Amino acid sequence: MKYQIRNFVVGAGLAALLSSPMLMAQNVETAEIPFGFHVGRSTLPAGTYTVEKTTMSGILQLRNDDTKDSIMVGAGARETGKDDARLTFRCYSGDCFLSAVWMPGAPGYSFPKTNREKELASGGARLAMAYVPLATR
Repeated sequence: MKYQIRNFVVGAGLAALLSSPMLMAQNVETAEIPFGFHVGRSTLPAGTYTVEKTTMSGILQLRNDDTKDSIMVGAGARETGKDDARLTFRCYSGDCFLSAVWMPGAPGYSFPKTNREKELASGGARLAMAYVPLATR
């Protein structure tokens, strides 16, 4: 009897350990982004995007639902304090850059300014913020 209980506890622990990455990967949201935007060195078109938090800490996957193209994005920092799920963009005269991602029930991810964004900001381009809500899939 003692061995059956031990085997059950060990089996349950292994099952929980092995299934936890799958549970974390279920944090999938969608966003309708009405404008083209920049993420790191990539430029992405307007469209419907799936935003998924991967099992790796600080890595997000953005996938265009129309083209099926995707990009893995490493966050520069993690933040707390926002409750609404959304994507935040910094826009300069029509050039928009992903600034932050706020997933429901998780800390937010913020992204540093790229060299192109720094050029636009230092050149006197006016900053405007854009927010796109995330919806659970």
